Amino acid sequence: MSIRSCLKHKCCQVAGILTVVAIFLACLPAYVSAYTVAGPSEAPTLLLGDRVIVNHAAYDFKLPYSSIHLASLSSPQRGDLVAFHVPNRNQTLGLKRVVGLAGDTLEMRENQLFIYRRQALYETLPRADFEGIPPGSRPRPDPRSPGTSCTA
Repeated sequence: MSIRSCLKHKCCQVAGILTVVAIFLACLPAYVSAYTVAGPSEAPTLLLGDRVIVNHAAYDFKLPYSSIHLASLSSPQRGDLVAFHVPNRNQTLGLKRVVGLAGDTLEMRENQLFIYRRQALYETLPRADFEGIPPGSRPRPDPRSPGTSCTA
């Protein structure tokens, strides 16, 4: 094998690798994005200004930069933190914890969550955990409690 053909072969390999890297980098923002937390709803786990990385393909794999569905990977489960676009708020991303699944009956009674009339077991955090959060952005108790119920 001559030096010229060897160089040509190496150039083709490098060009192939660079093409794969370029395609990967071009598609990456369609599946993974970083966002800044702008609200207190997940405090004290996530605080105002915290950065989160969102996997847009965690549940549903789509063709990059389109709404063409390629595969369902999984479904949200209780405890998952999900990101969604807030309706009527330009590019605002909401972050919420999943507490109920499709078909579940949820009820809030005296600030306690019930799923199918069984009290959900979770730890109530002490007020001290919320001291680093600015007063105007602290989560407030649900004014609909007690006795508010809904079906997910």
